[in-house]
Amino acid sequence: MDLGAAPQWRVTEIGYTTQAAYITAGGLALLFLGPRLTDALLRLETRAAEVLLGPSRAEELARRVADLAESRAGVLDAADAERRRIERDLHDGAQQRLVSLAVNLGLARSTLGDLPEDARKVIDEAHREAKEAIAELNTLVRGLHPPVLEDRGLDAALSGVAARLPIPVRVAVDLPRRPRPRSRPWRTSWSPKP
Repeated sequence: MDLGAAPQWRVTEIGYTTQAAYITAGGLALLFLGPRLTDALLRLETRAAEVLLGPSRAEELARRVADLAESRAGVLDAADAERRRIERDLHDGAQQRLVSLAVNLGLARSTLGDLPEDARKVIDEAHREAKEAIAELNTLVRGLHPPVLEDRGLDAALSGVAARLPIPVRVAVDLPRRPRPRSRPWRTSWSPKP
């Protein structure tokens, strides 16, 4: 081999064959693409396992329905608790203040006999309005959660509401079984009936 001559080498002169050069280039390409191909194959295998071994569409829908039913029950419990809180606050707060006001006006009317007629009329009117406000508040509180609902059920409670309406109403209740009553944590004397 002449070192002074221009280099015109072939791959075969260095000791490699052309075929070995192609195999080396392919190996380097596979080395570069290997992790990407492995990742793609892993995703494909995971998806196939989910389809073949995972829950069916019907099972997924059944689980979704169960989740929604549980969520709905939670919302109903929260709304029921809020309604009972409002009922308790009206009963323990506003209603008691109105009763106290009516009692004080009644005492003022009976003990203050030397008042002018105009002042007596104002006290009588205020006493009457306080009694009407108490009656309206009692109706409102009973309407939030009628006691008859727990005692005799939905049919009797709806019939009672319909009886107070100014227009004729017919009520038909068709329940396969009586729904379970919800507990009232602020009333210690209440207990659900079996």
